[in-house]
Amino acid sequence: MISIKELRKITQGEKVEGRERPWLYRSLQRGPSIYITFILLKTRLSPNQISFLSILAGMTGFFIFLSSGYSALIFGIIFFYLNILLDKVDGEVARYKKIFSLKGIFLDNINHLLIPSLFFFGLSLHIGLYRGLTLLTLVAGFLSVLSMSLIRTGWSLPAQIYAKKYLKHPELFILPETSTTPVEEAKKKHSFISLILRVVHQFQEFFMILLVFLIGIIAEIMTEMIVLEYLFVAFGILLPLIFLENSVKGYLSIEYRIRNQKDRFGPISRH
Repeated sequence: MISIKELRKITQGEKVEGRERPWLYRSLQRGPSIYITFILLKTRLSPNQISFLSILAGMTGFFIFLSSGYSALIFGIIFFYLNILLDKVDGEVARYKKIFSLKGIFLDNINHLLIPSLFFFGLSLHIGLYRGLTLLTLVAGFLSVLSMSLIRTGWSLPAQIYAKKYLKHPELFILPETSTTPVEEAKKKHSFISLILRVVHQFQEFFMILLVFLIGIIAEIMTEMIVLEYLFVAFGILLPLIFLENSVKGYLSIEYRIRNQKDRFGPISRH
């Protein structure tokens, strides 16, 4: 059987080498996922079946949140974390076995849209059922659920616009000569602001959200102070602001992003 080191090179190389990734992506996401991949490669599970298991793990976390107590919160987060790991495993198994599927890509996108929003929805229900739902936490829950879906949708908009609009009528759209966006130029001029935004943007990542809430719950248990509701409201403010900032950047740079897509895939062939 192939070693973990060799397996990591085959299945994770393109995902971790030469790419900027969120904090702890290599150590706490791709790190553990390779061991699950190593085990599941010995089974007959297909990548798509693992994708279903990933979604099931996230939905299990949601239903655990409907129970009372800190143990429900912690075990719920563990299952949401398992969702993240299995979301990595399905691709690793696919790359190792060279099994690629459009259905698998569809399942991945459903997973990414559904499960992070379910996390906030489940957490808001837990707070409402067992800790007392206020208008502030209700609004925070609604904004968090909505923002998580919108942020994820926004990430894929340039590719959708390129495929659905630009490819059909490229002659209608004027693209810039370079794919370097005004946003990237501004980052070079204002490096300190760019650093702050880069830190803030870490907290739109589902793994970082889970980690922050886990730390908050442990802190609440140890100090007997209210932490969970404050974190919940904080994300209800932060996530809409991140979505708004992403939207402004997307609007200012969409032509450059489409130019980048065109440069990547080459000239359009007309037959």
